[in-house]
Amino acid sequence: QNHIVLFYPKFNTERYSGPPENLHLPMSILFLAPALINKDFKVSLIDGRVDDYKRKIEALKGDILLCGVSCLTPQIEQGLDFSRFVKQTDSSIPVVWGGWHATIDPQNTAAHPSIDFVVKGEGEETLVELCQCLKEQKDFRSLEGIVYKNEKHMVSNPDHPRPKQFTPTPLPYDLLNLNAYDLSGGTVDYVSSRGCPHRCGFCSIGRHCRVWKGLKAEEVVSDLRRLNSAYGVTHIRFLDDNFFANPRRVKEICRLLTEAGLEITWECNGHVNELRFLDRETLKLASRAGIRLLTIGIESGSQKTIEFIRKDYNPREVLPLLQRLHQESIPFCSNFIVGFPEEDKDALKATFSLMEQILSAYPTNRVKVFLYHPIPGTALYDFEKEKHLIEYPTTLEEWAKIHAHANQPWHSATSLLLDYRNRDYVRKKSFYFWLTHSSPFLKKKKQTSRFKYLYELVYRIEKYRYEHDAFFLPVEELLYKYLYPLILIRRRGFHRTR
Repeated sequence: QNHIVLFYPKFNTERYSGPPENLHLPMSILFLAPALINKDFKVSLIDGRVDDYKRKIEALKGDILLCGVSCLTPQIEQGLDFSRFVKQTDSSIPVVWGGWHATIDPQNTAAHPSIDFVVKGEGEETLVELCQCLKEQKDFRSLEGIVYKNEKHMVSNPDHPRPKQFTPTPLPYDLLNLNAYDLSGGTVDYVSSRGCPHRCGFCSIGRHCRVWKGLKAEEVVSDLRRLNSAYGVTHIRFLDDNFFANPRRVKEICRLLTEAGLEITWECNGHVNELRFLDRETLKLASRAGIRLLTIGIESGSQKTIEFIRKDYNPREVLPLLQRLHQESIPFCSNFIVGFPEEDKDALKATFSLMEQILSAYPTNRVKVFLYHPIPGTALYDFEKEKHLIEYPTTLEEWAKIHAHANQPWHSATSLLLDYRNRDYVRKKSFYFWLTHSSPFLKKKKQTSRFKYLYELVYRIEKYRYEHDAFFLPVEELLYKYLYPLILIRRRGFHRTR
């Protein structure tokens, strides 16, 4: 038995489990594979969004040394289904869980009867050591970085030291069914660094992975050249926690990309604190090097809220930053979060006002609105728990029942909580903002439809409701509630026919 199966569950939200153009590569299991292959293990990658995991497990039955599951909280439902199926197929196969949820809540994760081990934190080295112990039947009680059950008692070993460097290793993309992803159309996900030096109170990265480390600029560009040559990649989605954490590295990447003459475009994210200090030369270089989207976590237009969530900048710095990006023809997406604890209507008003200013000044760029939910292991989660504001699930089975929608805060199934304060005002305000400012359907219809005057009237009604908080008889929200499931059915049907 020398086969390691790594499973990436589908999300319980359609945004991340829909048609191929929505799918990111399962980077977490892709990064685990090279270290295992280098130790002569056979590795199979299964993506629950596009693969039939039952058929694959049955085909490998009798040759599996270990099954690993890497998941975020919205992936728990299928992660548990997979783990149960493995145990039903062969109860002797060890099942190990890793990823953010398992790292943040390892005790409750390892307590599940279908899970034998939890790997905490960055798992490349720990997983290899665990597989070697299992293969050679060695004692794993001193293995750093794992949590496991021992005679019905939970054992939590000391954490494995974080690797000091982010080692470049060619990822085995061929282990995936590449036709199911954007890679088949020339787009690939890529991670050039890990960690973020900032302390944002709503983010688990700042609590558990604050030390930033990344590949050198030469290594990044060399790898992109390989992807362009081997797979015909023409667009890169950098999925780094904070791509601009080292601005000098970004500048060098842009310079080398320009000199290499690669016909590659790219997108990434950045924190306001680094972006506002970028000089014009760096922005010009990024534009010439092919940047096509810069996602910025602005979060709030209220200074009070910014201080509360530890974002550590002034909202007045946002518009000058966006103006500089616009001058260099760098498209951007501004992300906001609403519904923070301690956030009153004045703070919400400031946030929506800033969103309106951005869309008014830069109508071709995007604004996204997310509903805040506290994540275990973050500073805001600790705050809410101390104030008795939340009642959280305690078992994986309870977590699996919770569904989340990524950027639709008006949707009633958004919250990752079993019991939480009334968010009705936040939901309605977000919904009517979307209708009047971001809805492509309404904006397009009132300009091009033969019934454009009717759509113009509807638009004015929705705008009045948004501006005056006139949320009585929310007919539009009810229509959306019943039409949205039909849209999902169409998308799922499309996905199945690919």
